[in-house]
Amino acid sequence: RILGLEATMSSEGSLPLGGGVKRVDVVALRKKIAVGLGQEKVRKYWDILIRFTQFKLSKEELDTHARQVLGADYIPLHNELIHGIFQNALVSTINPPTVETPAVPLDMGEPLAERPAKKPKKKVGP
Repeated sequence: RILGLEATMSSEGSLPLGGGVKRVDVVALRKKIAVGLGQEKVRKYWDILIRFTQFKLSKEELDTHARQVLGADYIPLHNELIHGIFQNALVSTINPPTVETPAVPLDMGEPLAERPAKKPKKKVGP
């Protein structure tokens, strides 16, 4: 089994989100995989991951292809990378930019009382 998220889940089936959870340096993991695999294999590996994230490969196909390219030595790094991506998504520390509320309310057109009444729609067909 390549990715065993079950080991990190609580008994309720959810991932722990305590204050002690930190972001994972996925760039360093990517570099370790790239250096270890070499240029040709790492291209195949990224292609497999990209196709999986685009829903072009099933989880089973990802597992099969990743095993072929990575070999047994790099499966733990692959697992750590995938786990790190999910963990970083869960504990993201980057907040969306603050949107300032305009000082002047948006022009919503004429007040309801001053708007002309809508004409009833004509029925089309028999």
